[in-house]
Amino acid sequence: MTDETPLPSSAGADPTPTPPTGELSPPTAGTMVRPADDTLPIPAPAEGEDDRSAAAAMTTELVSGLRTVSRHLARPSASEGHLRTELTIAARHIDSVIQSEDAADEPWAIAAMSLVHDSAAALAQRRVADGWQLLRAARLEIIEGMDERGLAVEMSKLTGSELVLDDDVDVDELRSRVWVVRQKRNTYDAELERRMFESARGIAYRAWVLVGVLVFGAIGVLIAGPSTDSDNALGSLSAYLTTVGLAVTGAAVSHVLFTRNSTRAETLSDVVNPLHLVMLRLAFGGVIGLILVVLLQADIQNLVNVSALAAYPWAILGGFAERYVDRVIDRTETDAYAAADSATRSGTS
Repeated sequence: MTDETPLPSSAGADPTPTPPTGELSPPTAGTMVRPADDTLPIPAPAEGEDDRSAAAAMTTELVSGLRTVSRHLARPSASEGHLRTELTIAARHIDSVIQSEDAADEPWAIAAMSLVHDSAAALAQRRVADGWQLLRAARLEIIEGMDERGLAVEMSKLTGSELVLDDDVDVDELRSRVWVVRQKRNTYDAELERRMFESARGIAYRAWVLVGVLVFGAIGVLIAGPSTDSDNALGSLSAYLTTVGLAVTGAAVSHVLFTRNSTRAETLSDVVNPLHLVMLRLAFGGVIGLILVVLLQADIQNLVNVSALAAYPWAILGGFAERYVDRVIDRTETDAYAAADSATRSGTS
């Protein structure tokens, strides 16, 4: 007879990462949480496993999951890429605080890591605004676990001041001050983000309106029928399209020559689709070039009246008016920053 040895239980086996799929739930000891859809898996330590290695495993799984998320996102936007980077940094930071304080079971540690995982799940579902909100909440939770040096570093980072370490400082008082500053920063960032997303929608709306103007102009010329006047730059559909095409060409040339090294839209670049911004520039230049040609051929009191060939160069010059879009961007960013400052002072978002 031979003794039959029972197979070892797999309860404590190391979990294997899976692609992000849904909502996250808190980890249970000795199990692997596998949500229904669109989440990053949360590895949980098996019974008897060391807390420090468990926290490190949790962070490793999260960072690995974030890489998986970036591969699964089709054409990730600048905002999605920025959020993924900040999530990775936050996960490493929270893990280092947890390990230094040996506080894997503390409420603040569980809350912070859960919020980071929820933020990663939001990123996987392309809910960028929700992801940023959850990440800001996680950064607020981790303050509870920071030591004196960590709090001083956080205060220096938030206020932009020099790092000052004072052995006589009251840690609880310093923690309260850091919490207040972080909360104000969260309020500022949330309001700035909201305004920027509203601006992004506004820019897309303006671009499509201008494109619509050009399309309806072509329909109007087509309905009106061709003109017998060969000098009319807008007398036929082909002449109309030539005028608009030259104006758009002028806008494209202006964009290449003058916006290549522009420092504008640094903040909007995180939320505005670059194609919408380019479309706005080209459409704006096309509309201005078209209006300029219309005015030149209007024969207003016989002051100005140019032939079709003479009007075409003016259409190209009119396209250079796309430079005005930079002023729109500047005003948009200025208004967004002013609104964020106002929300921070009033304590509302």
